[in-house]
Amino acid sequence: MFAQSRGRQQAIRIQYDSISIGAGILCVAIAIFYITLGGAIATEGSYALLIGLGALLFTIIGGYYQQGQTLRGKKGVNEIFWIAGLLLAYIVLAQIVPVVPQFLPQALIGITNEDAQFAIRKTFGVMMAVYEEFFFRGLFGNLLLQKMGWALGTGADGTIFGLYHATVYGSSLSTIWVLIGDGMLDVFADSQTGRLSTSLVAHVANNLFFF
Repeated sequence: MFAQSRGRQQAIRIQYDSISIGAGILCVAIAIFYITLGGAIATEGSYALLIGLGALLFTIIGGYYQQGQTLRGKKGVNEIFWIAGLLLAYIVLAQIVPVVPQFLPQALIGITNEDAQFAIRKTFGVMMAVYEEFFFRGLFGNLLLQKMGWALGTGADGTIFGLYHATVYGSSLSTIWVLIGDGMLDVFADSQTGRLSTSLVAHVANNLFFF
């Protein structure tokens, strides 16, 4: 039993780190704030919290949680390189495949104040970026890479990521293709650095600038 547990730990390719854990805690605070406001915005906060904490819980229960060491020296430079590469790839994909306007949170409907709309859109985008990375890379990424191998696992993770957006957000077919590509790039980059924060930082930056 100990040997099995040790083998699984060694097989974990995407580890949590201080950046991903810190971002998760910040987003818990954002979600709780949403919930206290009531109405549609509370629903959005509850939904985000369910995805994020549920993903973390099942990651731990499934034995896929492992925390990496602090980045220093060449490892830090390597992660910055991958984050920059992901952002560039996001932009290139969006240029190649036409993308329709992104999902409008229900919490924005009926809010006429532009500053309030901006704040809700950005905080919602950050919160969902963090929790989607917990779910699709921290949980599913590790699970699929371990069970299916590198090539199939990467493809499956990206496909599930794209279909999720189609189901939940009603994304167009062209947008789904972009998201499948984004998801595959995310899990690939994380598996190369061994850290969840690689795709998480890139995803947050993407949502801040383009959401």
